[in-house]
Amino acid sequence: MAIQMGTDNTISANQKGKNNYLAFLQNGKNNSITGVSQENSSDKVLFDTFIQIGENLSFSATEDSKPKPNGNKVNQSGINLSLQVNNQFVNSLGGIEINQKGKDMSVVIDQSYFLFPMK
Repeated sequence: MAIQMGTDNTISANQKGKNNYLAFLQNGKNNSITGVSQENSSDKVLFDTFIQIGENLSFSATEDSKPKPNGNKVNQSGINLSLQVNNQFVNSLGGIEINQKGKDMSVVIDQSYFLFPMK
């Protein structure tokens, strides 16, 4: 668990193993969450939660996120909100839940699915 208050805060995390929980709270201006990689090897109900409150907030994850029954949850509230994740971060069991409230919001999810290999 990480709590950051103030201006120009950045956080990234890389966890591997069993029974990992991950929770971030950022409150302030110009805060960002980048490079999140989370792996949980467990049968228990596990989660990732990211909360950002303030102005000029960004969340970007292009790393692997292993399956978690409850998935990933991202909440952003404020002004100039940006969220970008790729298909490796969106886990196959629990999915991803995104909540944005405020002004100048942006969400980009790069996800693709093919039924057969392409040459």
